[in-house]
Amino acid sequence: MKKYKIIEEYILGKIKSGELKHKDKIESVEELCERFEVSHITVQKALTELASLGSIVRVKGSGTFVNCESAENSDKKNIALIIPVNEEFPDSSILTVAKGAKNRADELGYNLMLELCNLTPTSFASSVESALVKGVGGIAVYVFDVEAAVKAKAKHPELPYVMIDLFDDAVPCAGVTVNNSDGELLAVNHLISKGHRKIGFVGAVLERSTERERYAGYRAAMKAAGLGDYTRLYIGTTDIPEIVEDVRAGKITAICAINDQLSITLIRNLISHGISVPGQCSVVGFDDHDVVQFSPVPLTTVKQNFTDLGICAVDLLDEQIRGSIYHYRKIYSPVRLIERESVAELK
Repeated sequence: MKKYKIIEEYILGKIKSGELKHKDKIESVEELCERFEVSHITVQKALTELASLGSIVRVKGSGTFVNCESAENSDKKNIALIIPVNEEFPDSSILTVAKGAKNRADELGYNLMLELCNLTPTSFASSVESALVKGVGGIAVYVFDVEAAVKAKAKHPELPYVMIDLFDDAVPCAGVTVNNSDGELLAVNHLISKGHRKIGFVGAVLERSTERERYAGYRAAMKAAGLGDYTRLYIGTTDIPEIVEDVRAGKITAICAINDQLSITLIRNLISHGISVPGQCSVVGFDDHDVVQFSPVPLTTVKQNFTDLGICAVDLLDEQIRGSIYHYRKIYSPVRLIERESVAELK
C-alpha cells in the first residue's frame, strides 16, 4: 500500500473508532512525518485527499481538524467501485465499466471512489477494507475471484454490495452481468443460418458463472434446432489438437468460443495447421473486446456493453441504499451480434 494511503487509513481509523471526534485537532504535518518517516509531500497528499472526502478541515494558521458532524449521512453519498488491474495485460473493458459507473454516480448525486487491486484475494480484501475505512454507503466489485468476493460480503452482511460479471449461484447477492445465455443463442443461430450444423464449443473455466451460462446457451440453442447430437465441448488451448483433427475429419465446421481472446488463439492455431478460417472452420467469439483488432481474421462476436455494466451496478447500489425490498436483484445486460469475416456460409 502506498505511504500516503497508510496515513489516510491511520487518521480515518481514529475517526471511526471515536478516538478522534468532530472538531478535534489532528497531529501536525511535522508529527505525521516523524511518525511515519515520510516526507512533507506524502503527508500533504494524504491530508489533501481526506479534505476532498470531507473527513477533515484544514484551517490556515490553526491546523487540521476532524469534520464528522454529519458523517453518517455523508457516508451514504460515498460509494466505492473495486476493480482489478493487471499491469502486465491492461484491460480497457474494465475501465469502461468504471466510466459507466462514474457517470451514473454523478447523475444520482453519489461520490464514486475507485479502489484498484491486483489479481490476488489479499489485495482485493485490502481494497474492500480501505473503502470501508474511508466511509461508504455501498460497494460494487468487479469480480475476478468469486470466493474472495463472497467472503467480503459475508464479513459485512448489512453493507449494500453488488457483484459485477461473476456470481456464486449459491450465495444471495445483488449483481449485474451480461446476458450470457442469450448471447450464445445468437452465436449458434447465426452459424445455423449460414448452413452450419456441426458446431463445437470451446470453454476455459466452466466453473465460472459466465462460462456456465454461455455453455448452457449453446446447448439450448443446439437442442432447439434439433442438433443436440452434434454438441461437442472442448476445453481451452489443451484441446486445440483435437479441434484440428475434428475439423480435418469433418466432425465440426464451426466453433463458438467462450471469449475473444480464446477465439483469436484458436484462429491462429488453425491457420498454423493449414486450416482456412473461415473456409474450413468458422469461429464466433464473445465480448467484442479490444483484442479483436489483433485477430488474423476479422472476428464475428457477441458484443456486450461494458458501460452498461457500470451503470447498472450503481443503480443496484442506489436501490439498496434507499432501502429497496429487492435486496438481491440481478440485472442482465443485453447483447448483440457483430458480424465480421470469421464466419463463412456453407455451400
